[in-house]
Amino acid sequence: MSRASVISRIILPQAALRILPSYGSMLAIIIKDSAVASVIAVPEYLYRSATISAQTYRPIELFTVAIVVYLLIIFPHTRGVDLIYQRVAKLGRS
Repeated sequence: MSRASVISRIILPQAALRILPSYGSMLAIIIKDSAVASVIAVPEYLYRSATISAQTYRPIELFTVAIVVYLLIIFPHTRGVDLIYQRVAKLGRS
């Protein structure tokens, strides 16, 4: 086997299997810190929810909405990484 063949058929699949869980965590962090999420940044969104709940005395409804928005931002990406990991993990077993 050539060096390129060994890397592409043996080393890279094993490395991808090991990297995927940390990649999913880093993806969630990047999403929270990205410019797209800064429009609805989590700390700012929670701060606004706390401010409005202090004025309206309805913290449960406001924080529930804040949690749902955060979940809608992060959940699809983390679920996608989990699905990829499950598929790759089957290939990594010998």
